[in-house]
Amino acid sequence: MTAFLGFSTRKYSPLTTKSCSSVMSKWIRPLHSEGNEMRLNVKLFGTLGQGFQGYRQEDGLDVEIPDGAQVSDLLGHLALSVTKGCVVVVEGRVIRPSGFLENGMTVHILQAGAGG
Repeated sequence: MTAFLGFSTRKYSPLTTKSCSSVMSKWIRPLHSEGNEMRLNVKLFGTLGQGFQGYRQEDGLDVEIPDGAQVSDLLGHLALSVTKGCVVVVEGRVIRPSGFLENGMTVHILQAGAGG
């Protein structure tokens, strides 16, 4: 959806790294502001936090996104992907990419691992 291309993330600037994502090399700036945004706190696990300069897991990322955004919109904004092994958990439950987010949520994004 082109309506969600104007996300803004405060405090953190993505870096190019090899992790679960192909991380953006520069900020995405809002194309227009509709005034109806919700705020989320996003906590990244595994090596995902390495893609954001100054990221501290205890603080997480403060993210503002448009009302009605889905998990897939948030992942796209952060340049993360379910297809690359990212799992989103809210209040102890795994949320599908089509799941909707609500203002004030704390969102945990986990990096899937493999081993034996």
